[in-house]
Amino acid sequence: RYQVERNAEITSAAFQSPLELLAEIEKGMRFDILLLDVLMPNLDGFAVCRAVREGRGVPILFLTALGGEKDVLRGYALGADDYVTKPFSLAVLLATLALILGALYTYFSDVQAEQLRLQTALVAHALEREGVSYFDDLDTSDRRITWIATDGTVLYDSRSDSGGMENHLEREEVKAALATGSGTSFRYSDTLMERYIYTAQRLSDGTDRKSVV
Repeated sequence: RYQVERNAEITSAAFQSPLELLAEIEKGMRFDILLLDVLMPNLDGFAVCRAVREGRGVPILFLTALGGEKDVLRGYALGADDYVTKPFSLAVLLATLALILGALYTYFSDVQAEQLRLQTALVAHALEREGVSYFDDLDTSDRRITWIATDGTVLYDSRSDSGGMENHLEREEVKAALATGSGTSFRYSDTLMERYIYTAQRLSDGTDRKSVV
């Protein structure tokens, strides 16, 4: 079996066999990044990289003693995000991981924000046509929707009693929506472990509908 270690921020799994890794991936196990050696039992890292790359977008970083030009180029050709040769320092490894994960985090955050902006616009359009009754049969289990007036008063919220909610007028996405028609902002949780995307869309009747996911 593979060994799993967890701390407050990271869960890592160390596999003794690449075949075991591929079997777990087929079962649905997901990773933020894979660290592969080239010289492994049963199946080399190049073959694993090729297999993982078939329909999967997980980042792959090679950490290997094979530093020849042909080996490095082969790793990149198979879809590796980076190729680091041994020996390497912890600082180099951490910098490489930060670069790969940081670039992907920014990309996927932008994609999510664009998807949320589209959803916000669609909900705003439906709300303009149907009014508050639009929310009656709307599934909001995976998102939070708030409808507010131009003075920041909450008119409706899908998760809380609107009467007890604070004024939303000073929220960045709301101010932008009132001024330009739409707005987006990013905020972190109190522990800084989660990043939230907020979008807002101004309604034609002068109110502002804010969708929060």
